Amino acid sequence: MESNVVKIYGKKQLDIREDNKSAVINVLLQQESTLPQIAEKLGLSLTALAKVMKELQQKEVVRIVKEETVAYGRPPRVYGINGDCAIACAAVITEQTVVVYYVDMRGFQINETSFANDFGSLPDLINCVVKKLKDMKKHPRLQGNALKYLYVGIPSVGLFGAGFCENRLAIEECAAAGDRGVKVIVRRNVDLEMIAEQEYGFLKRGAGIALINLDDCADIALKLGGKLYYGLEDGHGVWPGYDGFERLCESYGAETGGDFFADYVSNRTEAERFAENVFFPIFGELGKVFFFLGVEEVRISGAAKRLGEAFLSLARRAFKKDFRVGYTRLGKDVPAALSGAVWLSTYSTLQDKMAR
Repeated sequence: MESNVVKIYGKKQLDIREDNKSAVINVLLQQESTLPQIAEKLGLSLTALAKVMKELQQKEVVRIVKEETVAYGRPPRVYGINGDCAIACAAVITEQTVVVYYVDMRGFQINETSFANDFGSLPDLINCVVKKLKDMKKHPRLQGNALKYLYVGIPSVGLFGAGFCENRLAIEECAAAGDRGVKVIVRRNVDLEMIAEQEYGFLKRGAGIALINLDDCADIALKLGGKLYYGLEDGHGVWPGYDGFERLCESYGAETGGDFFADYVSNRTEAERFAENVFFPIFGELGKVFFFLGVEEVRISGAAKRLGEAFLSLARRAFKKDFRVGYTRLGKDVPAALSGAVWLSTYSTLQDKMAR
């Protein structure tokens, strides 16, 4: 079995123990587990794991959530994250909406709000988000808990006519100014989607993975050798020449007078031809890049998922047989990017708590 614990020769014992604590937190954020289950997943001895768990319990990061029922012998204890040990916050901004969540350390929602992104400028949007955060903090379960991390997702193409980089710096500086004790970190929505899909167990760890979001642009996140390559500059991960699904539907309607989604799922010839002309060349060119980079798996997210199996068949033909191709699994009830932002915010907060 492949171990999730990185073994680096020459590392100090203290550093190894800190790595192991982080690995345990990662496991328990995904699922409550017994000591043998954690040890098996991480390739640790029960003796080494017991020492790690003792430290995590002393920090009040981990607790025993229950004891399993057995016919005889000592019942195994099930461990989980202590949800009440701290709070975290996450927000996702798209061209249409803004969603903000306060969560406990298990990632469970404490307070949330969503509203339309109908602002005239980025400062107006930021000021509104900061005010919402303060109002939401009045919730009884949030009182007395200092917020340490706020992860924010925004489109790769930026907002209000500015690029991603300008948006990122403005949001991190202005939002943090509202509370100097909070570290604000901005990421691309598609990168947060990738994190959510992997951390909640739907993508194989270590594989070369490409995630393509087809909402506002052809937006791509890459994970190679288990490492996510963040797009932190303008234009990173955005495939040129694709104007977004909304404009695509408008263009189809102008040409045919029909509704693209309805016509495509109804197998209308003109809709199928339209999709073929738009997406087959994009997927074909992307396939060449992915093959060069060693990608093994391609996942498609965004509005395209509403087109069903027929669209996947088109994608598989375009990508040929070089990759496993499918839709992402998350995003039905909660935006996948928000799930990724929640995971990063809780994980960072727990790391901070362990370091105290």
